[in-house]
Amino acid sequence: QLMPYFVQFVQEEVAKSLKNLARLRALVCTVHSLVSNPAIHAELYLHHLMPSVVTCMVAKRLSASPTEDHWSLRIQAAGTMALVCRKFGGAYPTIQPRITRTLLRAMLDAGKPLPTHFGAISGLSALGPRVVRLLILPNLKQYLEVLEPHMARQPYPVPD
Repeated sequence: QLMPYFVQFVQEEVAKSLKNLARLRALVCTVHSLVSNPAIHAELYLHHLMPSVVTCMVAKRLSASPTEDHWSLRIQAAGTMALVCRKFGGAYPTIQPRITRTLLRAMLDAGKPLPTHFGAISGLSALGPRVVRLLILPNLKQYLEVLEPHMARQPYPVPD
């Protein structure tokens, strides 16, 4: 079976390609394809694949330049993560709570940069309105306090 090799490839490539946006996009697409394929039993490898997907949502930097569109990669990774939770959550009921806990911590961590907050919020909202209602909205006041120091700093450059 080739699946262990795909998993190892994704893990290694994400770890060494954190500033290569095109490669990270391809790797998230690879994971999406693997978990979407009904002929592949990806559930056996989710605990190896999901950290790479979460990294593509909340890593501090995902491109060589902050003006590159790393935002869409974060959204793409959030969609893949949501697909995994929908497809495999019944068989693995702890997968979504573990991921949401990680994302909520990233969202509320004042030491994390805004792109990390964006990825965390994208991930949580990709899980649907119930997650937004249960996790984002009750923590909105606390998040605004986290956001306050960021708003006082110079804004991130906007791509042309």
